[in-house]
Amino acid sequence: MTTTTVRDRAERLITAACGEYYGDGMLVTDIAHDYAEPGYRLSSENGLVVFGNWNPKRFPRDGEPPLTKAESLPARLANALESIGADLEWLDEWTNCADCYRAMRTQPDSYSWKMNGAWVEDAGYVCSDCLISNLESSLEDYINDSDKCVTWCSGSDLEGIGFVQYEPSDPHTYENGWHEGMDDEPKEVEEAIKRWEEIPEDKELQIVFLLDESSQFYIRFSAYTRTVDQ
Repeated sequence: MTTTTVRDRAERLITAACGEYYGDGMLVTDIAHDYAEPGYRLSSENGLVVFGNWNPKRFPRDGEPPLTKAESLPARLANALESIGADLEWLDEWTNCADCYRAMRTQPDSYSWKMNGAWVEDAGYVCSDCLISNLESSLEDYINDSDKCVTWCSGSDLEGIGFVQYEPSDPHTYENGWHEGMDDEPKEVEEAIKRWEEIPEDKELQIVFLLDESSQFYIRFSAYTRTVDQ
């Protein structure tokens, strides 16, 4: 006996509306079979996430004719998908991880949000799980670059590959923001570390900045260092 899943039914609805089960690039831009974003889970077993533009083609004003079937298609498709248990997200706020193809948010939904992944050149958006699975390689673009800050792993992840938090007496060593005294700059921190750290000639100092907290008026970040053979 064949069982029709939420995924099967959703793909049929999307195909009927867009011509392809993965969308048409305008109304529906893609689908994902799970979430990579923390705090999110599929609403239904064997469900899926659909990225799209769910607004009607126009919003009628007083005196204007009602929406045609074509103009109301986005909202009608959204209602049909939700009625069978599919999850809907906005195409300009979400995308698929380029490695595992799960759904990850690319635009903030609060002041405290941090991207659970990163944009990787020649790949696209990659979620934190996939980045951490190949941590050494994923960190290459962040090492000794004070213009970049890691948002997608923890201090314990860094410590697992030999990094140590610099000045660890305060769990959030550095602050930058609108309040008095929040004036730490990663470049200045990097320069101070290089001045004070005594590194053997056959070793290379590596520095990585980690975003600890994000808010409306400030951020907190920490610096991690390690030495490696040249």
